[in-house]
Amino acid sequence: MGYRKFRAFFGTSPQVCVIVWDRLSTRRPTNSTPEHLLWGLMLLKQYNIESVNATLVGVTNKTFRKWSMIFIRLLANLSVLDWEKRFENAPRGISTFVSLDGTDFRIMEPSAFDRKWYSHKFHGPGLRYEIGICILTGHIVWAHGGLPSGEWPDLRLARDALIHRLQPDEKVLADKGYQDQHYFENPGGDKRKKILARHEKSF
Repeated sequence: MGYRKFRAFFGTSPQVCVIVWDRLSTRRPTNSTPEHLLWGLMLLKQYNIESVNATLVGVTNKTFRKWSMIFIRLLANLSVLDWEKRFENAPRGISTFVSLDGTDFRIMEPSAFDRKWYSHKFHGPGLRYEIGICILTGHIVWAHGGLPSGEWPDLRLARDALIHRLQPDEKVLADKGYQDQHYFENPGGDKRKKILARHEKSF
C-alpha cells in the first residue's frame, strides 16, 4: 500500500502509527497487534458500517468491534502534549526550558457587547490561549486557555495554571507582558526575538 492510500485509509502516516504503537506499549493488551491499531484508525477515518469494515480486514463483526473499540479508547486517553518533554536535550545547570506567548482567536459575540470578550489584538471578541514551546527542541509542550480575552491578560492566564507546574527555581522565557520575576525571564534583543518568533508559526 502506498503512502497516499495509507493516509486515505487510516487518516495518518505510517510514522505516526509507529509512534502511537510505541506510546501505547504499557497500556495495550499483550495479545494485541499493530493491525488492531489500524482497525481503530480505519473506523475513525472511514466510519463505515461494522460489516463493511470487518469484511475489508477479513474478520467477524465481533472481532472487528472488540479490537477497534479497544484502540479507539486507548487513543482517546493519550495525552496530546507532554509537559516533561521540555527537558529534552537540556544541558545541566539551566533552569529555563520553555518560551511562552499568548494568542487570541476570533469568536462570534456570545451576547450583547461585553468588554470581557474584547481582544486588543484584533479589536473584537475573542478567546485567549497560551502556548509553551520547548526552547531547545521547538516542541509544543503546553497549551492552556480558551478564556475571554478581555478578562484574561497574559500574566493572569499564566498564573492560573502554568506557574503551578514549574519546578522550584524554574523560569519561563516570555515577552514583557509577563512581568513577574519569580517565574519569568524577559530578555531583550535578538535572542528573545528569535525564540519567540517560533510562536507565530505555531498559531
